[in-house]
Amino acid sequence: MSRFIKVLVTLLMCVPSVALAHPHIWVYTDVEVLAQGGLATGLKVHWNFDELYSASFMHEADQNGDRHLSQNELQHTVDTVFGDNVVNLFPFMHIQFNQTKGDFTIQNPKIWMSEDETLHYQFDIVLDQPVPLKGVHEIGFFDPEFYVSFEQNYDLRMPTDSNCKAALEENEKITIYDGLIHPETYTLNCES
Repeated sequence: MSRFIKVLVTLLMCVPSVALAHPHIWVYTDVEVLAQGGLATGLKVHWNFDELYSASFMHEADQNGDRHLSQNELQHTVDTVFGDNVVNLFPFMHIQFNQTKGDFTIQNPKIWMSEDETLHYQFDIVLDQPVPLKGVHEIGFFDPEFYVSFEQNYDLRMPTDSNCKAALEENEKITIYDGLIHPETYTLNCES
């Protein structure tokens, strides 16, 4: 074994294993704030999964092996993800309106494969109680274990009549992945 390999192996043994891990899934995320009459009612969320995860999903979801997802196969996935296992999505969601976490449900789920053979989830997060849009809010999607990397679009879509400004930045108040990462979240400042 060369001296270089010995040194490299020794160095790698000194690095905590958590530092060597990395995301296994990437999800490209678009978010729209839903509001009515000056009240935030929820969010419309669109997730587009990376090619590798999408191929793995297709392999599992394509029950008859025809390399095409039928309406029944898609509906089975919708029922499984958004019906039977929807609580598994909640840990990925950071939603605070005026520093308060509210209860919400997930409605109107859709799943499809696009022409580029990537998987898409679209759903609405509906707040149990609408909250005033005026104030400071935080919205983000992240995996506390950091095996899923949510790549959030810098353009948070807002109702046209809102007076809000949004910024997507690392949230120093949140630490994940054994303290190594501050996930990006939207900070939304609304004046009225």
